[in-house]
Amino acid sequence: MTDATPKPPARGLRPWVRWVLFASLALNLAVLGVMGGAAWRFHASDRVGGRLPWVDHVSLAYIRAFDREDRRAIRQNMRAALPPRADMMAESKASFAPILQMLRAPQFSAPALQAALADQMQPMVQRQHLAQQAAVQQIAQMSASQRAAFADRLEQAVADMGQSNGHPPQRAEK
Repeated sequence: MTDATPKPPARGLRPWVRWVLFASLALNLAVLGVMGGAAWRFHASDRVGGRLPWVDHVSLAYIRAFDREDRRAIRQNMRAALPPRADMMAESKASFAPILQMLRAPQFSAPALQAALADQMQPMVQRQHLAQQAAVQQIAQMSASQRAAFADRLEQAVADMGQSNGHPPQRAEK
């Protein structure tokens, strides 16, 4: 007679399954880390009206006061007047070259750096003037009643400045 006791099934996971589970856990933790880092980096308290800090409160009040169609028209006018985005980005990146050179130079000149920083800001100032012109042009096309409604929305946007922990108020558009 032979001893025919069945072998118990092998316990544990195959090695490749363990590696797949480990890799999946690592990927999930990496994704959570990226999401957490983004949430920390772009926290609402660092924003102005739900936007990054370079959009100032004054501009934001006007932007909010325009209705959707007016904002769209202003955006289209600006896109038509501005060079392509890739060209503007290349120009912005190139504007850092003289500043980096000044910072690395053995002799430092604060007035020269101040002048270079002012030169670097000129394209942004020009875009701001263009936005103002587009806004004035859009307002000039409004009827008296539309301008009055715009003034009411602007007044409300000014009243809302600094409210809602940096998030724009939730209002239905008219």
